[in-house]
Amino acid sequence: LSWDVLFVILFPELKDGMKDELQITKKLRRAINRKFDQLGLITKVDQLKYMSEVFQERTEDGNINSTIESADIVALVCEFVPDLQEIDVEQLLVATNSDTNGKIDWIEFRKLMLGIDGLMAKKINNWF
Repeated sequence: LSWDVLFVILFPELKDGMKDELQITKKLRRAINRKFDQLGLITKVDQLKYMSEVFQERTEDGNINSTIESADIVALVCEFVPDLQEIDVEQLLVATNSDTNGKIDWIEFRKLMLGIDGLMAKKINNWF
């Protein structure tokens, strides 16, 4: 029994919200994958490098260890998927921003944009 299934069993009233959120996430990641195709970024390493540059461009100091304001993430997500409603993006942010400080760090950004968790990122970073 997965955590997702257990969550739906325990909180059936949230099932539709979870599904909508998942659809938003899928739409965003499809758009990002189209961008990767346009740029010829085939490997996960190249894709991660590109997204880290996108992240760093939006931080105040250009550092991967910094954070991005939520408003900047909303604008970025809307660049990738212009037809998303701002409220949908904000819901995505609420689900993404684990520490609820209104800022997104690299790990949260990576999970949102690429679906890459810590273990996968470690494996990819070892390829550099």
